[in-house]
Amino acid sequence: MLEDVRKEARLPESYEFKFHSLTSARLRQQVFAKLSTVDFEAWAIVADKTILPDPYKVMGSLELYLFFVSELIRKIPMEKRQDARLILDEYGSAKSLVAGLRRVLRLRDIPKGFKQIVSRRSSSEPLIQIADLVAGAASRRDSFREVEFYDAIATKIHQVYDFQP
Repeated sequence: MLEDVRKEARLPESYEFKFHSLTSARLRQQVFAKLSTVDFEAWAIVADKTILPDPYKVMGSLELYLFFVSELIRKIPMEKRQDARLILDEYGSAKSLVAGLRRVLRLRDIPKGFKQIVSRRSSSEPLIQIADLVAGAASRRDSFREVEFYDAIATKIHQVYDFQP
């Protein structure tokens, strides 16, 4: 899907789709029009880090990331996790990221359910780029009340969970 948009827009093969990098309104519309035709399901979590209580503020960035990933996993129904592969955006060492998530899930008593958890660089993983586009559309909807891009993919989004500590 992203390869098609790259070719149509004459973008380099190395172009990485990130919501906030899509400065061209035409390209953003083209990307979301194509994304609306793709078969996928999404869940998202939104957290305003500026209002998190002190215990969250003392977490390191990796611990905070893993906490929110585990919170989101908790929201995804187990039947959707079964036999699925979770691909995390690389955050530091891929091996320590996956091990860290498994540890957090175990400590929080959250069944992983995924048959495999891996970490990949967003530049080489189209599914992470799609996740970024979904997150960007949800963020733009919530922060600026701009719904055009969110609405284009709304049927694919099961839930945008507003985290409340």
